[in-house]
Amino acid sequence: MGSLKNLKSRILELGDEFSYVDAAENAADLMSVNDFEQHCGFRLCDDLVEFVCALGMIAIKISPEILSNLKENDSQINEIYVYGISKGKTPEWMKLKDFNAESVCFFEQGESKAYVDIDGVVFTDEGKFDGDMYDFIISKIDELEEKYSRLIPQNTQI
Repeated sequence: MGSLKNLKSRILELGDEFSYVDAAENAADLMSVNDFEQHCGFRLCDDLVEFVCALGMIAIKISPEILSNLKENDSQINEIYVYGISKGKTPEWMKLKDFNAESVCFFEQGESKAYVDIDGVVFTDEGKFDGDMYDFIISKIDELEEKYSRLIPQNTQI
């Protein structure tokens, strides 16, 4: 199973061709989590609570400088968002969304979304993911790097 430590290590491995932002400086505290849970009527799984209390939310994308040189430049699939909550103002577009009594959307890449339930089970459009939330995020970072590697040979001027 994945862990916050594994995710942080994986993020540190990203090269300069990727830009990364998080809300660690304003990451949620347990009071913020409790307020959010009361507001939405949904209890967050332990992994998601740990994530929002450490990083708040994250966005990873192929750096704009590189994207501008790529022939295939669909920014919606060249970036990933892991939604969250933080203390103070959270940008609307980065807040946890699509929550109901069973799950909450925590991840988006283009049209693809992933949801996690109270037990930490991750669901995608393809069905249940075999792993936890951290495994899922790390797998999506790996996929983004693989996509970048496939695009580069087509764009040798970069």
